[in-house]
Amino acid sequence: MTTDGIDAANKKITNVAAGTAALAALHPLDFDPDDKWDFAVGYGNYRDANSVAVGAFYRPDEAKMNSGRMGIPVRPLFYVIIEVWKKPMVLSV
Repeated sequence: MTTDGIDAANKKITNVAAGTAALAALHPLDFDPDDKWDFAVGYGNYRDANSVAVGAFYRPDEAKMNSGRMGIPVRPLFYVIIEVWKKPMVLSV
């Protein structure tokens, strides 16, 4: 592998790492029955690469959450679509 090839591979790795860090920074707030949408922006950096990610989270109720997230810049394109649900709690009295 030539030096140019190694440099190109290193650049791709740093871009991927920065994008991954930006996506990992996105977190929704706790469930609020009066405000079911959350929006988030995250920033990631690795070595000389920077990335921003945006995300939207929708919680129809306490047990479910849908989200979509995307990293910017779009090269390489990072996106995640997630649906999460938890088993309802059963309280015995």
